[in-house]
Order: sequence, then C-alpha cells, then structure tokens
Amino acid sequence: MKPATPNDRCIRDPLCEYLKQIKKHLENQHYSRDGMIQYSRCINALGCQMKAFNVDLNDLDEERAVDLISESDQPPYRCKHDRFVVKSFVKFLKTLGVAKSPRGAEPGGTGRCHRLPVHRAAVTRKVQPAWARSSHS
Repeated sequence: MKPATPNDRCIRDPLCEYLKQIKKHLENQHYSRDGMIQYSRCINALGCQMKAFNVDLNDLDEERAVDLISESDQPPYRCKHDRFVVKSFVKFLKTLGVAKSPRGAEPGGTGRCHRLPVHRAAVTRKVQPAWARSSHS
C-alpha cells in the first residue's frame, strides 16, 4: 500500500477530535497562528499515515508516530520539527489516556530511565576551567 501524502484528503481522520483539543491547548499556551498551523499540518500528515498503514490510535506511541511521520513526503528540512510535533502530540494524547505508554515502560512507573548512582566526590570536585589552567606544567 502506498503511503499517504500530506495533500491527500483523509475521508475519516482518526485524529480529528484530538486535533481540535490540542489547538485549544495551544491557544491557551499562547502559540502563534503560524505555530498552530504547523502543528495542524503535521498532525494531519500523521493521521493520513495512520490511516494508510492501518495504525489504530490505541497502538500509537511516540516511537511509532515518529516512524509514521518519517514515512510521509515531508520536505527534509522539516524532519526534526515534525518529529518534535508528533512526540508532543502523543504526550498530549497520553495525558488524555488515549495513546499507549512507551515500549518497555512498566505499569505505574515513571517511564524514565534509572540513573546510576553518583559519587559525592564526583559531584563536589571542582574542575578548573580550561582557560584558567596553566599551559606550563
């Protein structure tokens, strides 16, 4: 099946209702009109890709959303921004209880990586800036 392009009209957009909600959220965050148009463009492209690849909203996570938007015919200079937008959108969906948690996340967990213990000596040790070090040792 050929992937959808952003210019295709999706007959039934799986993200239509959530697009309205995030627009309202972005308005409350004082996003510019242009910023909201960029979000809409990217989310519409994601919705078209979800339809083209038969991805259900319940199966959508950040990683899958980035994969889908990478398959679209977006110009290369928009890739990084589009990945940011779809990740932000999926995080928004998670706050609504719609999107699934990232792969490998434990139920009830924070979804964050475990940090290695840091030794107090490494934290409190003062490092002299390079410009202040003597080049004549």
